[in-house]
Amino acid sequence: MGGERTTPQRNLVGLCPICGASVTAKCGEVRIWHWAHKGRKHCDLWHENETEWHRSWKHQFPTAWRETMVQSEDGTRHVADIKTEAGLVVEFQHSHLSTVERREREAFYDNLIWVVDGTRLKRDLDFLGHIHFHQSSGPRPDVVPFNWRVPQITRRWDESTKLVFLDFHDDHVWCVPPITNVWRKYATKVPKDEFVSALLAGSLPTNIFRYEHVERVPKPGLAPAWYGARKTLTWR
Repeated sequence: MGGERTTPQRNLVGLCPICGASVTAKCGEVRIWHWAHKGRKHCDLWHENETEWHRSWKHQFPTAWRETMVQSEDGTRHVADIKTEAGLVVEFQHSHLSTVERREREAFYDNLIWVVDGTRLKRDLDFLGHIHFHQSSGPRPDVVPFNWRVPQITRRWDESTKLVFLDFHDDHVWCVPPITNVWRKYATKVPKDEFVSALLAGSLPTNIFRYEHVERVPKPGLAPAWYGARKTLTWR
């Protein structure tokens, strides 16, 4: 509206920052108020209908960081859920995401992290049971080993090249690092307030464990759960 970003209000009409087309404020009693193009089309093919979960996350960050248009060198444009002043893109993912689209988005947003809604599917909650079972086996109370092939949600995200933060709607998120060539991954428990504070300060939480140079085949006599992990977990 008038060249300024505006939240949807009844009877307002604005312009899309991506394509410049007219958009209308949809302010009903069922769905969350939102801006919409005419018809069912959306100029950004990566657009996901916003839920209350999306909105609650976005509202923890400055308005100027929300729904930021990002343009590549070839002129391709997409809207990032959050883009910090440090250039980090945060994408909040609730709905199903195909492998092809995930790869495209990770290539487009080079500096990217994912925050994934872990409650969308009932079977995804098996991650919490797996973590609870192994919680006493980690090198620290907030770092827990788990077999990434077992929980459905980590199997779907196992090829991601970016940090994935799983949100199960409590007071913390679980950070799963981008690696698939080990028997076990390590999930780091990060309080949500520390996670948000770190992003606002232009960084990531300092307690996240990451892997480097982990071999694929376990040595004879060593338990797969620990092989290649004790000496390759590094601070960043």
